[in-house]
Amino acid sequence: NKTTLDVLSFEESEERVIIKGNKFVYCFDKLKGIFDTLEFNNLNLIEGPMEYNIWRAPTDNDRKIKVNWKLAGYNRAYSRAYDCKIIVEERKIILDVKTAMVSETVQRLLTLRTKWSINPCGNIEVEATIEKNSELPQLPRFGLRMYLSKTMNQVSYYGIGPMESYPDKCRAGSHGLYRGNIIEMHVDYIRPQENGSHHDCDFVQVVDKERKIGIMILMEEAFSFNFSSYTQEELEKKKHNFELEECKSNILCIDYKQNGIGSNSCGPELLKDYQFDDDKFQFKINIIPYRIPKSI
Repeated sequence: NKTTLDVLSFEESEERVIIKGNKFVYCFDKLKGIFDTLEFNNLNLIEGPMEYNIWRAPTDNDRKIKVNWKLAGYNRAYSRAYDCKIIVEERKIILDVKTAMVSETVQRLLTLRTKWSINPCGNIEVEATIEKNSELPQLPRFGLRMYLSKTMNQVSYYGIGPMESYPDKCRAGSHGLYRGNIIEMHVDYIRPQENGSHHDCDFVQVVDKERKIGIMILMEEAFSFNFSSYTQEELEKKKHNFELEECKSNILCIDYKQNGIGSNSCGPELLKDYQFDDDKFQFKINIIPYRIPKSI
């Protein structure tokens, strides 16, 4: 099926929805409930499918809670869509999707109702309501993970920096505008683990100066992000920092929230105020791709 809306059009098959505008072609995976390709200005914005993301490479202070996380299947979680409706509004196409985060051999982890709204400029507005299985432990995190080109390596953000920051680990930083490259975003712990997050952000943008393209992330409420050359799977797998191997893509994680860091490697468990144990929450985000003028 093919439908046209002004400069927007879409084609639907059993497994995909392809949405086209003057400057973009986006492909939505109806089986996973998320985009698997974003092409803007004839360039790939992402090099692999987006992912809903609830896992992080356990920190030293996660050494006790990670046992419960793995029993719950958080480290094996993936998304599965059950229903996808296409709504055509004036100068907007909305994908109304019912999705679950699941893992083999355990009960459903999360239930998501997500509306992906795409306008003629290629902006994507995401509005999701998430319900966590209340019998399961606090979440490590919730957000989106995107695989960007290696040339997309410059970042700027308005949040807590310049060092890494988390809900309970941010008083050494200050809230302001920071810029850097992806190498500066990594915190080189001897034993690799989750690192480099920046808390309380109003926006983040990642720029590819070589291909003259960028992507900006905005959220209604303050959010956190990290931008890394290493996947969380690689950080968890390797025992020493010198063993790390870079991913073929640069990894951008946008988090509604992360669990705090705490001191439970040798101290008390994480304080309740910093636990991500919400049974129901909303995730609203704007993904805005843009072209950089050649003169810059």
